[in-house]
Amino acid sequence: MNLSERYQRIADHADLLDLVRAAAPRRARHDLDLRTSYEPPSSRDESQLVEIWQEVLGVDEIGVCDSLFELGGDSLRMTQILARVRQHFGCDVPIEILFDTPTIRHLATAMATASTPSATDAGQDLARMLDLVERLSDAGSH
Repeated sequence: MNLSERYQRIADHADLLDLVRAAAPRRARHDLDLRTSYEPPSSRDESQLVEIWQEVLGVDEIGVCDSLFELGGDSLRMTQILARVRQHFGCDVPIEILFDTPTIRHLATAMATASTPSATDAGQDLARMLDLVERLSDAGSH
């Protein structure tokens, strides 16, 4: 099962997870032992990621430089966040990104990189399309 399929499987169960989370009390930022001061989102992507993190973690007012681990995140919640990122933004981000740099700001940067195909990928896609057109043209001329 590839990464996309795993994220989709988790996203398919998101409704059940939302019910469980809705029953749990929400935590306020000031109740947590955070090492960073609140920094608001500076882009639309960061704002949407804040909403996702708040829903998954059950914490109000999450800053873009707050650590996922200090907010109560763990590997299961990371997977849930990445499933929602894939569902909402359409890009796959490796879970290692959140282990290495567990903030919204770094996730937004990783998403921009993940959702922008490299020149090599674009060149390979173009070569495959040209090959397909060529084969279709050859098949149509017979």
